[in-house]
Amino acid sequence: MFGGEEKTIKLLNQTIAEKSVKCPESVLLIALNSDVVSKRSVAWTVNLSDYALLARSRVTEEGVKELLYPLKSTSVDFEPKVYSLEVRKGEERIHLEKLSTPPELRPPAEEQR
Repeated sequence: MFGGEEKTIKLLNQTIAEKSVKCPESVLLIALNSDVVSKRSVAWTVNLSDYALLARSRVTEEGVKELLYPLKSTSVDFEPKVYSLEVRKGEERIHLEKLSTPPELRPPAEEQR
């Protein structure tokens, strides 16, 4: 995070508090790459948010593959599920599929090195 994690979180807290008073009907969207920020930053963001979606991305020879994990929603009927999203080379379509067996959140062993 620019300027250090502690300073960034403090600034965001102040900004969000001010904006929530001035614009109570607004929606706040914070995009974080969980591979480059601490777990504390991710937890702070999820706790603050009404909606949270975790995405794990990989670029393969076939194209971009993502696993989407909706973590939090204001919907009464919300039930966490896992989705696979693919953008295949040479195609203009996005393929989205609900997975019946959720894969693990951590990256495959070859990516952990």
